[in-house]
Amino acid sequence: MAAPWRKNDLLDWVRSAGLEPPALYGLGFEHNNCGGRRVRGGIGHWRQLLEQLPARYREAEELEQELRSTLGKDVSILREQRGGERRNLTLRELRERCESAVRAR
Repeated sequence: MAAPWRKNDLLDWVRSAGLEPPALYGLGFEHNNCGGRRVRGGIGHWRQLLEQLPARYREAEELEQELRSTLGKDVSILREQRGGERRNLTLRELRERCESAVRAR
């Protein structure tokens, strides 16, 4: 049995057939799932989405806020661990941190 194909092999094969790979790969994303709004993506993935496709990030941020309001609970796509304690990290909070970091430069 042949070894499974790696993603780069598949992308090369697609190009050799005269096709363009999905645009998200061209932007450096690891996955082409969910238009970049990958709920299983980590903080780095969501930072990349904010930088590369800010409108798409904002849509996800708004949907997350709607869900929080509807459920009346502290739920979020992301979690972080600080000082051994895990906590929810909202997309709004992540965006505000990223914006603060840019302003501080």
